[in-house]
Amino acid sequence: MSYNGEIEESQLEAEQLLEDGDIMGGKKQLEEILVSEPGYGRAHNALGWIYDNTFVDYAKAEYHYKLAIKFAPTFPAGYLNYCFLLNKLKKSEELLIVVNKALKVPGINVSSLHNELGLMFEYEGNYKEAIAKYKLAIANSLNNFEIEAYRGNIKRCHGKKWGFFRLFKKKQPSF
Repeated sequence: MSYNGEIEESQLEAEQLLEDGDIMGGKKQLEEILVSEPGYGRAHNALGWIYDNTFVDYAKAEYHYKLAIKFAPTFPAGYLNYCFLLNKLKKSEELLIVVNKALKVPGINVSSLHNELGLMFEYEGNYKEAIAKYKLAIANSLNNFEIEAYRGNIKRCHGKKWGFFRLFKKKQPSF
């Protein structure tokens, strides 16, 4: 859907307020955008982010992220932010569905999506699958800082995997 420049300008102003630390001013501006254009997905994404990260109201955050994806299905940030929230809430089944949709969005950060899947599997204790997803994240990244973080994730999984098994390994009697 195409929007007039006024709505897009208002969105940019709201994002600047948020960046400047004026959360309430940005929130108010986003809500005003949605009064005039309830289907403006980018405003829903930004409100979802506010509820997720500032107010820690995950139900409202999820509501707005879902609307962001519904009304702006080609806007990558809505998918990524929703994936971050779903992982935080340990909603694995929903995360898998959203990631599969997100992988079809042009311009999305594919490495971040694989990282989120890796985190999901790691939370579940499936370290082998987590490591496989982190390796896919590395393969899809061109950012050295991201790659180092993903390598750290793999190292952490190896530590958990082998550390866990050592807890249950029978000790050999010493003579």
